[in-house]
Amino acid sequence: SIENFSKIYKKILCVFQPHTYSRTKTLINDFVVAFKKTKKLIIFKTYAAREEYVLEGSETELFKRVKHKNKQLILDENNLIWEIKNQAQNFDCILILGAGDMYDIVKSNLKFD
Repeated sequence: SIENFSKIYKKILCVFQPHTYSRTKTLINDFVVAFKKTKKLIIFKTYAAREEYVLEGSETELFKRVKHKNKQLILDENNLIWEIKNQAQNFDCILILGAGDMYDIVKSNLKFD
């Protein structure tokens, strides 16, 4: 959990891709609480899988609901990679969280030591 990482790392960059609109809508309040321990939060576009767009479970709604001083909404893969590369040196830990295509996007575009 982010809570456990925050006991070890003080400056966490969390990159989160919501997985499905229905799941995000159901868990939105839990997500809002979970992200409080990060230094910066980037929310990436929802991986919709098989679902049609639902505003209440969208990345945009999640972004609006999260009360975080240092948050960013990114909807474009190239902008996401640029932002992670540009910000990486400012953090002790980078958490890439998502059940969609997030892993493939990061793995194919970034190298970490």
